[in-house]
Amino acid sequence: MSTAQERVNSALELLGATSPIKVASPEVINKTFDVLVSMLELWNSQSIGITGLTLPTDIGDELNEPPQVQLAIDFNLAITAAPYIRKIPTAETRMKAKSTMQQLRNQFSPKPTTIFPDVLPVGSGNKSQPLGQTFYPDQETVDSESGVPITS
Repeated sequence: MSTAQERVNSALELLGATSPIKVASPEVINKTFDVLVSMLELWNSQSIGITGLTLPTDIGDELNEPPQVQLAIDFNLAITAAPYIRKIPTAETRMKAKSTMQQLRNQFSPKPTTIFPDVLPVGSGNKSQPLGQTFYPDQETVDSESGVPITS
């Protein structure tokens, strides 16, 4: 579990917008926080139900996110916030954001249930009789065009 401030700082570090020596400006931090809130709201609207996650209203609020979600938040926040703070994310950051988002969807999205009808339609491969009728009767032989029986 972490605060919104920790997730924002981590995303800004991935973009190279902040470091221990050069701290990001308050405007950049506030804008990235706004992007974090909108990103988490978007995830909720897309049915990515992360159990226990709370939407922050202040930058110091706890997110209560599971530990496996922190990387997904960091990398995807870095990608989403990059245009707002005029930074270009690296290819590795984009790749990690894509893979962590896929893991997040696999883990927290609802799984569709397959529902089969009571009776399958009659058609290609489905016969209404247990054995069905074959293409040609078993008792007859197949003849060539000239009338000569074909043997195997």
